[in-house]
Amino acid sequence: MTAKKKGAKGGSQSRKTPKHAPSAPVLEYERIITDLEGRLAEIESGLERAAQRQDLDAVAKLGTEYDRIQTDLQDAWERWGD
Repeated sequence: MTAKKKGAKGGSQSRKTPKHAPSAPVLEYERIITDLEGRLAEIESGLERAAQRQDLDAVAKLGTEYDRIQTDLQDAWERWGD
């Protein structure tokens, strides 16, 4: 979209809307993806600590959460790409 705008000296300037300006849904998916990736990193750290302590209950719980978050992340990536 091109719009003409009068400059301060009376000349006209062309103003264009950037073609690659992200829409709100794109920005929302980027935020979701960033949040999910951050959560995966937290879970990985927790898994390492739980494994070092040999806390099998924590490993199982964190492993289940990791799988769920990874599925959510994959879904978000697919929706972001659409």
